Amino acid sequence: MHVLLMRRLLRAAEMQREIGLRSFLSKMLHRLLRASGWIPRDYKTFLKHKTRVDLLFDTENGVETSGIDYIYGLTVDGPNARFGEAHIATDPGEFRTVFESLDVDFRRFTFVDLGSGKGRAVMLAAALPFKAIVGVEFTKELHAIATANVVKLSEPDRDRISLLHGDAAAYDFPAGPLIVFFYNPFGRAIMRQVADRLACTRQDSPRDILVVYLNPIFEESWVRAGWRVLRSSTEAALFQWPTSSQAAVVSHAEPETVLPA
Repeated sequence: MHVLLMRRLLRAAEMQREIGLRSFLSKMLHRLLRASGWIPRDYKTFLKHKTRVDLLFDTENGVETSGIDYIYGLTVDGPNARFGEAHIATDPGEFRTVFESLDVDFRRFTFVDLGSGKGRAVMLAAALPFKAIVGVEFTKELHAIATANVVKLSEPDRDRISLLHGDAAAYDFPAGPLIVFFYNPFGRAIMRQVADRLACTRQDSPRDILVVYLNPIFEESWVRAGWRVLRSSTEAALFQWPTSSQAAVVSHAEPETVLPA
């Protein structure tokens, strides 16, 4: 008990140093209000929808991906716990809407989910004919749950999936065309590192890379790193590194939106 309390206090101190006192106090106040039973109306609507979606997905697939899991109290691989966001599984409807809008030959691509949590996005990706599927999660507990979930998939889907316990900031991307997926898994500092790192790998090994970012709070990190914006909205942002075969990876749902750098 004392060890767990000390761990939480240390992580709170790290967060305060990283995001500043004002932002830290704002986060803590929001959590205290939720704990006391006061929840904003829009958040109540979100929770009601999420509970219904979670129950449906988990019941249909015999898995456990529901809930909201905060980083505090979880065992984290690497030094970046303070940058992690609470785990909220990808909404299946949002995922399918975005991927159905892509004019992509999925068989050419490896799907990489950074911040894969309990594995829901990985399982959703298994319904598409990706060449391979990778999930990277830095918390020990969520990685273990994802591993148990994936085992329940059919063998052909299961054989395409690799789940890795590690830090997204240190992940070495595989060769070949990639679709890299995010569902708001971490803060700006790590998002910038990943955007820069992925751009460097693209320059070292030219190939098609598409970034699919749901709930894109830090989308400016990708613009800053030189990625081309294919689509931008409050729900999703799509990015691509300009290539000679650019027509191979396009979105036909919405016109391109260019953001200021």
